[in-house]
Amino acid sequence: MSNSANAILATIPHLSGPNYSVWAPVMEAYLSSQGQWRILFRTAPQPEYPLHTVVKQDEKGKDVTVTEPDTSVDPINEEAIEKWEDVNSRARGNINLRLHSAIVYKYKGIYDAGILWNTLKAEFGQPGIAATYKEFKAAIDLTIPENSDPSLAVNKLIGHFARMEEAKCPFPEHLRCLILLTKFPSNMHALAQLITQKDDLSKLRMDEIRRMVTLAWEQSPSNKRGGSFGQAQAKKISAVKRQGGNPSFKQQLQDEAPSPSTSAQPQERGEGNQRGRGGNRGRNRRPRGNRAGKQVQQAEEEQQGEQENFEFQIACPTTMLPPPSSLPPPRPAPRHFVASRPLLATPREFLPRTPTSVYPTFNKAHSLAQRLGVAPTSGTVQRLEVSEIARSSDPRP
Repeated sequence: MSNSANAILATIPHLSGPNYSVWAPVMEAYLSSQGQWRILFRTAPQPEYPLHTVVKQDEKGKDVTVTEPDTSVDPINEEAIEKWEDVNSRARGNINLRLHSAIVYKYKGIYDAGILWNTLKAEFGQPGIAATYKEFKAAIDLTIPENSDPSLAVNKLIGHFARMEEAKCPFPEHLRCLILLTKFPSNMHALAQLITQKDDLSKLRMDEIRRMVTLAWEQSPSNKRGGSFGQAQAKKISAVKRQGGNPSFKQQLQDEAPSPSTSAQPQERGEGNQRGRGGNRGRNRRPRGNRAGKQVQQAEEEQQGEQENFEFQIACPTTMLPPPSSLPPPRPAPRHFVASRPLLATPREFLPRTPTSVYPTFNKAHSLAQRLGVAPTSGTVQRLEVSEIARSSDPRP
């Protein structure tokens, strides 16, 4: 058997039982192409021996001359017998190769390819309800593609109807046509409406609808042979994504001109004038993948925003308003300064504000912070207020 024959044999599905209606036509076509199909309907030739004369005694003991075949020599049709045996063994082997492993053991004692074929047909060739339901479900679930040739799907649907008819479950012609109309894609709804304009339902023909569907596909702009198919089916040349994503304009400026604060810091281990490719190995390496690139980009944008906000706060220090004239003058306290951005603005002075809260402990904590010369932040005032509450047992109002 040639390599091409082996490749064709491998395309035939294994017979498992319910798929006999699909397996049998394909197997028949393969055996016909190999010249082994006709051997299934021929019996093995009987050997023919040459005749010779033999003297025998009858029942009465008299000598009688009898002519009979001479089995001591080779048969006359030995060549025909060898040819049949050769073709039969090849046909039987091809059939057994396409039987499922769960059922092939049942037929290992059958040496005649014709008897084997008839046995399989008698056991699996009579489709039951399960096989008929399988064909019906496949016909109902079938869809006609929108952007490819619909003739293949239509022929497949016709094949399901033909196998159901072999199982003694025929579909009327008009019902087949109506089922085919329900399979039309969205770009053929106008054709379906045109076909349903007929008054007589019995005039619907499957072959006519198939021809109309094929013509509609050939004239559609989405056809492969049309001029606009290349534009409608444009695809990416490469699916390789940029590592880390595309950098923003701010990130490009930051990479080109590093800030003075980072340049003034001492160099860490692994930086500086190190030679070789492994000097900065592992530093400033972006994680691979689209998700990791987005996370790195988001973290860099947040860091850039925090740095700009910090510089804005240094460049524009807040000046506290003086207390109202109705309140008593504040006690003298050490003056505080807010550091401004170097080389851009001079330090500015602001007067401490007298607290006016309804909670005495808060006022005391705020005043204590001013006397200690620390900035009255929320955390500092909170810690001082805890100590004031512990010292004074007065409850809050």
